[in-house]
Amino acid sequence: MNKFNRKILITVICLVFSFSLYGCVTGHSNSSYYLSESEIEAKFSDHTVVGYHFKNDSRFKRYYSPDGKLYENHSTKGERVGRWHASSDGICWKFRRKTKCAIVEKYDASTYRRYNKKGTQVREIYHVFKKGNQLSSEKKR
Repeated sequence: MNKFNRKILITVICLVFSFSLYGCVTGHSNSSYYLSESEIEAKFSDHTVVGYHFKNDSRFKRYYSPDGKLYENHSTKGERVGRWHASSDGICWKFRRKTKCAIVEKYDASTYRRYNKKGTQVREIYHVFKKGNQLSSEKKR
């Protein structure tokens, strides 16, 4: 095998190996996919969601009301009331100043993950979805 063919072979092997590791590096499973606006609406609306936030190392329980209100019991921020909606940008929420939106991925049969706006880092894991408002001290406003 001449030098040129050997370089091509090594390049091809490296590319194949890199693409096979892509799922491990990004953390995406083979069956994962990003949720559409209608899928987010169906999964979150009128559901209480239990999850974990990586950046804050905190746990939360949120109720996504069908009327767009968002009720939260947060391990570090306490009880909060905000707004939420599904959009083509993912799930959107607002607790204080500005509305934020992020991609939601169905990771496996029971786990969903919310990414940062760029879709490069997992910010939250959603692992329990229960129909209706399961919060013990919902504040009606």
